[in-house]
Formats: sequence, structure tokens, C-alpha cells
Amino acid sequence: MVRSACSRTAAVGNVRSLIDIAAVTFYVLAFLGARFVYRLYTYGHELDPHAPFDIEFAAGIAFTTVRHLVTGRRAAERAERRAMAARRKAQRSAGNRDAAPELLESAGFDSTG
Repeated sequence: MVRSACSRTAAVGNVRSLIDIAAVTFYVLAFLGARFVYRLYTYGHELDPHAPFDIEFAAGIAFTTVRHLVTGRRAAERAERRAMAARRKAQRSAGNRDAAPELLESAGFDSTG
């Protein structure tokens, strides 16, 4: 329902409705984010202090999750750039795309893809 309202608002041009929808969306997302952090906080503080293992502060888990998502994406982009560079090197050295798969394999990439 919200998606069709946004599309209709954007198509018809009623800016006031678009601002209202954006404000409601912001408030809902802010509430859900605050609720998630609160639940992590209460979970972290209700753990047994004499448990056989120790867990970090719950907000630290949320920030660590975001950090892992960002660093994982960066690593994937770096790997993609390395693969493109290896493919370009193979193309330059052999003259076409399929002639030098050993260069891709030596760079640690599958030569079939």
C-alpha cells in the first residue's frame, strides 16, 4: 500500500502527501531501530554473570555486525577488481578472452567464469 501511494504521489505530484509518507516511514524505521538496540541491550544485561562464556556488550554486537557487513562488501569489491585486472592481463597477453586461463588460475580465480 505504501509503495503504490509513493508511486501515485510521485506521478500525480502531491508533494504534501510525499512528505507525509516520508515522515511516517522515517518514524517507523527509527522506532524499529531503537527497539532493536533496546532488545540487544536488555538481552546483554540479563545474561547470567556466572555463565561459562562471556558475551560482549549488546550494542557492540550491533556495531560489529554492521562493520562485518561493510568490510565483507569491501573485500568482495577488491576481489572483483582483482579478477577484472587478471582478465584484462590475460586478454592483453593472449589477444583474446579464452586463450590464457593459466594467468587467471595463477591469480587464484576460476578461468571458466
